[in-house]
Amino acid sequence: MKIRLLTLLLFGYIGIACGQGSFNLSFVKDSIVASKSKDSEVIVAIPFSYYIAKGDTSTKKFSLSFLVKESSLPNSDYSMDLRPRLFSSLQENETLYVRLKKDILTDRERRLELQINAKNGDKEINDNNLGSKRNFVLIVKPSVDVSEDYTLLSYLGTNFDMADGKTKAKNLFFATNVFVPPIEGKNKFGFYLSLYGNRTMSNIDTAKYSNRAIRVQRVNDSLYFRERASGSVTISTVSDNIGAYFSPLLKLSRRSSHHFNLYYSPSVEFVWRRINRQTVYGTPTLLDTLESQGSIPSSFELSTLQGGTIQQSEFDLKIGAASVFLVYETKAVSVRATSSIGFLTTFSPSRSSRSNTSLTGDLYPPMTKKYDAFYTGKVWITEPVTGITLQAEIANQLKSPRPFYGVTLSKAFKIKDIGSVLSPLVNK
Repeated sequence: MKIRLLTLLLFGYIGIACGQGSFNLSFVKDSIVASKSKDSEVIVAIPFSYYIAKGDTSTKKFSLSFLVKESSLPNSDYSMDLRPRLFSSLQENETLYVRLKKDILTDRERRLELQINAKNGDKEINDNNLGSKRNFVLIVKPSVDVSEDYTLLSYLGTNFDMADGKTKAKNLFFATNVFVPPIEGKNKFGFYLSLYGNRTMSNIDTAKYSNRAIRVQRVNDSLYFRERASGSVTISTVSDNIGAYFSPLLKLSRRSSHHFNLYYSPSVEFVWRRINRQTVYGTPTLLDTLESQGSIPSSFELSTLQGGTIQQSEFDLKIGAASVFLVYETKAVSVRATSSIGFLTTFSPSRSSRSNTSLTGDLYPPMTKKYDAFYTGKVWITEPVTGITLQAEIANQLKSPRPFYGVTLSKAFKIKDIGSVLSPLVNK
């Protein structure tokens, strides 16, 4: 109150000294950031203040107006009341309202610069204005929803390894997805691109055996012991994959809500798989030990002879003819699902080359091709605030069934933040 009283006394003194009224017209803020909406108009309130010295009547015929100093915002995109106002009608705290019209098109950031303009009749009297903020900038961002915020994202996390029947986080998962939907009135087609690396399960088989020799031990030239046991063996097949997926997007659904869209999305996917087939024997139950004579076989132990991991690389080329891509995105959740049926070509080393490659040193062994039909489905569910993403997929072949399925948990981040995400790994 004391500061305001001193200000008003100062205005009065300056007004007497200048022979005409002085005043204070000032925006409360230098700038405001607002965003357009796809559904409705957005009203932006721009507050400003007005002070004159108490008892000063020389400003009654003064008028206030706002000038558009500079603007990159088209006149058709907004409206506001620019009519002059008499000082006598002003209160100490006033508001100028700008209406931003709804806009379904993606646009760049725009700026609207306003300036306070005071007049006495036709004469400008801005020199009498003691306000500190006579200029204002309204920064208008394009209509923003989840899909625009999440057009380009990278993911870093882990696969859920279920090979042993227990769900646990294991192995690195990474992906970069680019989602550019078609925009009504601007372009008819969009596209979806995904580059990823993950682990998928293919098969887990558990079998039991009985009365099987698990150990042969030589005693002398004509005598050996043979241990027989029963137990189980588990064979699990997992695939470490690096893939690239591309799909054009053609909108199928009529837009009843911008949160839901369905696209026809023929696809091309290339996947390199490193398939690991692991054999694990359970602890055997010893049944008996037999003493045998005669021809003595080589000594062995079952766990060392037949356990371990066999690796094989192969390449899949998938052409998805019947494919759809569903998107449902709000401020609370982002769901993207794709399903494809099409043709599969698998390239893998021939059986003869697998055994000869290590002997001949051939870096490029002969490959065989197999043709089949495939179907696949993938789902991405992202919580927009934290970026936590749950992803699941399943793929299989029709002629020679071989399912691949996987679940991952990751954090989504914008590509510009990749440096801060990877810096802990780089600095190690």
